[in-house]
Amino acid sequence: MAAQMKKGRCWMRWAAMAAGCVVVLALAVWGAHWRTLHEIERALPPLPSLEGRPAELRERLKAADATVRQQHSTAALVELAKLYHINGYFDRAEACWQTLRQISPREGKWAYYLADLRRTAGDEAGLETDLREAAALAPTYPTVWLRLADLEFKSGRLDEAKSSYDRRLALLPGDPYARLGLARIALQHERRDEARATLESLVRERADFSPSLNLYAELLEAAGDEKGATQMRFRSNEAGRFREADDPWIEALYPYCYDPQKLAILGTIDAQTKHGDRGRGYLERALNLAPRDRAVAKALSNLYLTLGDLEQAKAMLDRTIPLISPPEPILYVNRCEVARLQRQPEDALRQVDEALRILPQAYQLHNERGAILGDLGRLEESRVEYQAAVDLAPTDTDSNYSLGITLLALGRRAEAITYIKRSQTLQPTYPKALMMLGRLELEAGHLAAAETYIRTLFQLHQDQEQAKKLMALWYLRSGEAAAAQHDETAAAAAYRAGFALDATNGALGLNLGTLCLTQGNPAEALAPLETFHRAAPKDPQGFLFLGQTYAQLGRLPEARAILTQGEAEARAAGRLETASFCREILAHLP
Repeated sequence: MAAQMKKGRCWMRWAAMAAGCVVVLALAVWGAHWRTLHEIERALPPLPSLEGRPAELRERLKAADATVRQQHSTAALVELAKLYHINGYFDRAEACWQTLRQISPREGKWAYYLADLRRTAGDEAGLETDLREAAALAPTYPTVWLRLADLEFKSGRLDEAKSSYDRRLALLPGDPYARLGLARIALQHERRDEARATLESLVRERADFSPSLNLYAELLEAAGDEKGATQMRFRSNEAGRFREADDPWIEALYPYCYDPQKLAILGTIDAQTKHGDRGRGYLERALNLAPRDRAVAKALSNLYLTLGDLEQAKAMLDRTIPLISPPEPILYVNRCEVARLQRQPEDALRQVDEALRILPQAYQLHNERGAILGDLGRLEESRVEYQAAVDLAPTDTDSNYSLGITLLALGRRAEAITYIKRSQTLQPTYPKALMMLGRLELEAGHLAAAETYIRTLFQLHQDQEQAKKLMALWYLRSGEAAAAQHDETAAAAAYRAGFALDATNGALGLNLGTLCLTQGNPAEALAPLETFHRAAPKDPQGFLFLGQTYAQLGRLPEARAILTQGEAEARAAGRLETASFCREILAHLP
């Protein structure tokens, strides 16, 4: 009994102690909460003057500020910080981020946003301090390592920069920004072979990443390869505007932006870099905030046209044109383009005639009128308009080229070539002119002259099908010329190069396949001849040569089937000699 009473007293003492601990813990939590509330109240900056700012921004700021003050809401404080930050109230944004850093000291975002404010203010020392804190708290956020690496590289601390680039690359394997940084470090250390290998890999894998193309161009130029450097710079221009690396934490601020100019910049960058919705959302928000902003309206109308949203483009152009003073020819051209794309050439002609009454000396409008008349089949009138455009702007590449093409359609070949060559002289990398001049020289049998244009086009646009096919066609003609001179080695090399570029070219397949057969190489002949047979499934030669190939490879059932069908097709086509060859091979099959 005594033992039981003693045990009960122990339990009571334990319970009392536990209750005391709960009370102490509750008081501690309440104290921390009270300090948090006090810190929020004490650090919260007053609302700025919102005169002249959009009504929606004023309402959101006031609502967030009231919620923080009345409910001491951390979420509302985050919203308030974002609104201040992206709309240019930097001092107030800093006060909010600093308070959040005190409330949640293990969250890396707050230091990262403070670093962005330091960057805006040009405070490099503060920027590095905050970036290092963000990297320590959020080591798996890739962009923080890129920002830190770029800062270290800029200050000449190359080993530290390499370490930071490597950290980013570990998080994002293959990342072009980190690889570009490592190539720059290699160059600084005079490791040119390493830098070149890195850049060659980048250029091959990321044709749209302009900084690597530009740096590679510098490397090629330093090595004396002027032609290669020019090609890389052209590809860089084709790649478009450089885009900074994705930064989701900073991009999370953008929905809180109510600055039309900033939104227009964001939209233009996305449009030029083909990112996201191409900037449509940003530009539409900007126009809602500033309905009479001419630059935004113009950018949005161009974007709608680029995206093929013709009805929206038409409505926006009709809205924009009256806003622009003095009038800009390109807007009228775009309005006509909408009508052309909607297959309404008569409406397009009416539009351009009205525009020319306003801007009679605008060569762009004469050029557009020439295109519209060409759509209508009125070629001589089209030529007159293109000639007017060239007379007004002799150095305009497009006008010279369009005049040349129209003259070609009218059968005036010599004059046509003059203007097409002029367009290529004005812009040596002009793809349309390179392609047309290459084709014209091929038609004339001028292989050396054709190669000058076609190879330049191919080197600049190796990833485009038209360039590949034209280069393959040049190899076909070169192979045929070599075969005519009985140079089977040169012919085979040309056919192989062409077939590697365009495995759908039936003529290349036939020539390469038959040459391989005559050289006793049926294994290599197979793929080209199968290509030819697919391209021309009724051609008796395809049956005959493919049947021979199957027979030499020991694929006898396939050989019998295709040769039997080939004999029938050849007889039906009146190709009796080919039918006889098919029958003769069939007779000798085991």
